[in-house]
Amino acid sequence: MKGDRVNHTPMLWWFAAVVAVVAVSVATFAVHRHLIDRAIEQAAPAMAKRDSIRIASGEEKLDKKRSAAHRDTLENLLKIIELELEKRPTDSMLIISAANTAYDLEKFDKAELFYQMFLDKIDNSSVVAKIDLAYVTFKNGNTEKAASMLRRIISKDPKNQMAMFNLAYIYEQSGKPELAKTWIKKCKDADPNSQLGRQANAILSSSSTGD
Repeated sequence: MKGDRVNHTPMLWWFAAVVAVVAVSVATFAVHRHLIDRAIEQAAPAMAKRDSIRIASGEEKLDKKRSAAHRDTLENLLKIIELELEKRPTDSMLIISAANTAYDLEKFDKAELFYQMFLDKIDNSSVVAKIDLAYVTFKNGNTEKAASMLRRIISKDPKNQMAMFNLAYIYEQSGKPELAKTWIKKCKDADPNSQLGRQANAILSSSSTGD
């Protein structure tokens, strides 16, 4: 399920600081690359320019093709799963696969339907499914409902960092930065040494640096 893997948690606003650091590194590399390109241009300007344009264009097209092919694969997979669900409507793996695939395709209305189906028909105690359901509920425009779902999870499991992390994200995206900061701090404090705890600490450090 999505919640089993941290990288499925939506990227938070504070990571802009991390991106900025990466951007600086890329810019530094670009300076060195520019100097090298100048030397090449002095030796064979026309050929160097043609090659660099061809390579850049080719890589961009390849990335777009890969992205399109990946989406097509997921679209076809979802269709197959939905057809199979008509035959086996209570198959737990089919339901959660449909939810996760719809999630990856950003078809959040379908994802919400399938996560709710999983909770109703298969396992109403699945915290991971509840967290994923809260996120897609938020993406479907029901912000307070999503936040309420996450707060209920945390009330029963005060150390659930995934729920806190997502709640912080929802508050930030909803224009409530102070609440967002409160929950990202709680996420860090729950277990500073976990992966999410370290991410939360990095976010807080970046945020305080930017203040």
